[in-house]
Amino acid sequence: MVGRPFHPRPGPPGTTCGGLHRPPVPRFEPIGTGFDEDGWWRKWPVGTIPASAESIARELYRELIKALLEPRLRPGGPEADRVVRALARVHAAPLEEEPVRVLRRDLDGAGELLSDSRRGMAMAKELASLAEEPEEHLSRIGSLGDEIESVDRRLGERMIVHPLWRPLLMLFQFGKQNLPAEGLRAQAEATVLVYRDLDRAVLWMRDLAGKVLELMSRGDDGVTEPPDTAPAGSPVHPAEDDGVSGAPPESVVESPAAAEPGADRLEPGNGRTVQAATGGSGWTRPRMKRPPYHVLLLASDYYIQGELGDALRRLGHRVTELRFEEDAEFIPHLLAAGMDADLLVTINHLGFDSRDELASLLRRIGLPYASWFVDRPGFILLDHAKQADEAAFLFTWERSTLEEIRAYGFENVEFLPLATDPERFVPGPDGGEGALRWVANSMVAPSASWRMKAGIGAVKSPLLERTVMLLRGERVEATAALREAANQEGIDLSGWSRRQELTFASAAAFTATRELRRELAHACAPFRLTLYGDEGWRSLLPDLPWMGPVEYPDGLPRIYRGGVHLNATSYQMPTSVNQRVFDIPASGGILLTDAQEDLRSLFRVEQECFVYRDTAEAVDLARFLLKHRDRGENRMKKARERILQNHTYDHRAETLIKAVERKVGRTAVLVEGG
Repeated sequence: MVGRPFHPRPGPPGTTCGGLHRPPVPRFEPIGTGFDEDGWWRKWPVGTIPASAESIARELYRELIKALLEPRLRPGGPEADRVVRALARVHAAPLEEEPVRVLRRDLDGAGELLSDSRRGMAMAKELASLAEEPEEHLSRIGSLGDEIESVDRRLGERMIVHPLWRPLLMLFQFGKQNLPAEGLRAQAEATVLVYRDLDRAVLWMRDLAGKVLELMSRGDDGVTEPPDTAPAGSPVHPAEDDGVSGAPPESVVESPAAAEPGADRLEPGNGRTVQAATGGSGWTRPRMKRPPYHVLLLASDYYIQGELGDALRRLGHRVTELRFEEDAEFIPHLLAAGMDADLLVTINHLGFDSRDELASLLRRIGLPYASWFVDRPGFILLDHAKQADEAAFLFTWERSTLEEIRAYGFENVEFLPLATDPERFVPGPDGGEGALRWVANSMVAPSASWRMKAGIGAVKSPLLERTVMLLRGERVEATAALREAANQEGIDLSGWSRRQELTFASAAAFTATRELRRELAHACAPFRLTLYGDEGWRSLLPDLPWMGPVEYPDGLPRIYRGGVHLNATSYQMPTSVNQRVFDIPASGGILLTDAQEDLRSLFRVEQECFVYRDTAEAVDLARFLLKHRDRGENRMKKARERILQNHTYDHRAETLIKAVERKVGRTAVLVEGG
């Protein structure tokens, strides 16, 4: 590969070293010192030197450190243009293929680092929660300690394999070796922060290095010598036709207050900050005009966020992850990244607030957004005011919630089912136990929790029992079952709030699901059913083999790759299918699932699925599949082919992008105040 041309700043006459023959002995490089364009004192080689992976990485880390130390001056994170200008100043042209190859190889290891850091963060969070009563969780605490040690060992190995990440991993190791001595909980909470910092730095470095290599290897419009001085805040390489008049004013770094713990929502305390930061139309630019697009993904370690982000990248789009939780600079980071973005994407409306502050901000800068609901939107949108926003695109995995979402004033609402990650859920060695398996939540804890929220607890409730009975009799929406149960019991719900209805209906749905799963597991016990999941299974069915929780997502494929797998959809989902319907056949396992309505629109059921309509039919089919594994594998292969053709997260990401593209790409986005 021939690198993009460099035009280095020449040194004083007679000092260049670029064309001299250098013997294989330590060489002397004339060095000059001075302030760079950011006001940092540094040393420069006098003249030009050949580019190397080490010298490029050095500039990458210099910019990364500036961003970490000066967040107010780098609200959008490290900047690729600054790195390229610094490299152009001292590096001889052309850029050789070897340093780029080395760096790209190391960049390929970013996914493994992120997976390990997020796994470690999740385990540390669990460890912190168990530290409240450690005596009751000694076994699990010991197991978590071993797993965290295993993650740290893998990270240490990556430091040897991928030199680019060595400084970040050394900082990580320093943090792990200097945890507070105040006790288990304090150490676990500090460990969460160490993993979080590593995750954030890897994301920044991956994005930065990718942009730098793209700029350096582009064959057209090469980097030209930068001026000695530039007006503060002036963009050096503005996006094409973006209409951006300059960098955001310093006032935008006054960030909003964080949401209450666990709320996963942005709750700004001062709307005037947003208005001051975005006043005027200089922030707006044409969006979704020409692929590939720049997509902002609100991230919080929620499931399928990573899958969707990876799918968008595989489609060729540039994805910037914005971690809105515990980020005091979320608004300035969003504004800076939004200057050249085309779309913001979130799962379950995470990051959005009931007072419409974030949606209002996006309208002000003309940035459309897409929100994909993979849980009941009723609770998520419960306190949100009705709004008409033509640049909002909402998707739901459950058809019965389409009108529920439209009732909040959203115009662009579409059905978008779940899918599988084609790179993670693949056939391979079987790592599971038992010929008949079930990976699922017992619903013991959710049922008890939501009964308490609904004010039922352990008290006998005829209304709850009637609602559960109606749900078990026919797949209907839970609030509809509640209203019919109230009618049959002669109970007046007119005085109930919407929140009361939703809470009671959820309690009924989780209780009905718990009973369904207990009944099905008990009926299949003679086939030596092996259970995976939460500890509720131990109290529900103590005589069945229970293998404990499974790590999502990495632990699932190993178990899904062999055996016959049961599936029973939650009553929270009247028509849709859950992710197991896609993940199990994609991994090479045989699926036995319930007859959800959406199955027929997603598969050729008679050729690709094994479907039961009641417990007795499930038992018969399980017996058949255990005796005739070849018949099961034949359908599994057909189902896998269908999934890879139509039902991966790449397909869902493409559907989402095209839905936005159809409207935004051909119309102007309405911008407030501009």
